[in-house]
Amino acid sequence: AVTCPVCLQAALRKHATTFFCECGMRLNVFGDQLTMPQLKDNLQASFDDHSASGCASQPICAIQECGGYDMLTMVCSDCDYMNIVA
Repeated sequence: AVTCPVCLQAALRKHATTFFCECGMRLNVFGDQLTMPQLKDNLQASFDDHSASGCASQPICAIQECGGYDMLTMVCSDCDYMNIVA
C-alpha cells in the first residue's frame, strides 16, 4: 500500500485516472498512465533526493492546480526544496 503523502496516515486508492485518500486528497492524472507502483517510486525518489541535499526536515506534499491539471508537489520550507512528484 502507498501511504497518502498529504496526510501521512491513510492508504491511497485509485479509481480510473484519480488517486484519492479519505483525507480529501485527490490527484487526477487524466490520460497519464501513472500506476500506484510508479507513484510510490516517484514519492520515494523525491524523499531520497531531498534527504541527499542534507536537509533533515520533513518535506510536505500538496496538490496544486496548474493550467487545469493537478500536480502532486513536494516542498520543504527549510531548504527551499521543490519537486513535482506527479
